[in-house]
Amino acid sequence: MALVKYGASFGPKQLGIRNVGSEVSMKVFWRERKRGERLILQDEDNGHEEEVGGVRETKSGFDAFAKTFSYEPGRAMKGIATMEEAKEFVESFQPWELFQGGHGLSVT
Repeated sequence: MALVKYGASFGPKQLGIRNVGSEVSMKVFWRERKRGERLILQDEDNGHEEEVGGVRETKSGFDAFAKTFSYEPGRAMKGIATMEEAKEFVESFQPWELFQGGHGLSVT
């Protein structure tokens, strides 16, 4: 099962994913964007990607967020001094673990 959100009220078809068997090959990595970076969870079997966090550069430093499926304002922060600190903030929530197959992964 790939990239299925825990506790979600919708199925894999709505997410644009499919079952790929019991063995799932997933990875988590940072992808550069125009004004920052995005944390991506990728199913290596079918190529599906899900953005699970991000950092963007602003005039006052860096803004960071870790995705969630509910309202949790503590998973976002503004004005972080460096890109590395902002990425550490996002990674500390391990947002990829909200998905089946995401447990036990580390950022590459």
